[in-house]
Amino acid sequence: GKDGKSILDRMNSYGQCEGETGEYLGYGYIEGAALVARMAIDEGVAGKEGRKYIFDKDLLVVGVACGPHKTYRIMCAVDFVHSYKENPDIR
Repeated sequence: GKDGKSILDRMNSYGQCEGETGEYLGYGYIEGAALVARMAIDEGVAGKEGRKYIFDKDLLVVGVACGPHKTYRIMCAVDFVHSYKENPDIR
């Protein structure tokens, strides 16, 4: 992130991650279904990161956050992890 935090830093500030993690960033999507379709298809994307994460049988938990972006209007971060225990004290 622009604050220098990693995916694990961000996830662990709300709970505890265990196992493999991954992150996919989508730009300009207003509807979640369109972003998920883009991840599954990943046409023209080097490394096929979206496809790798969405079909990984070991990544069992997903979290999504979307917000404004200067250039693309909207940006969504889709974070994947094998297991996650939410901190009940944070709401």
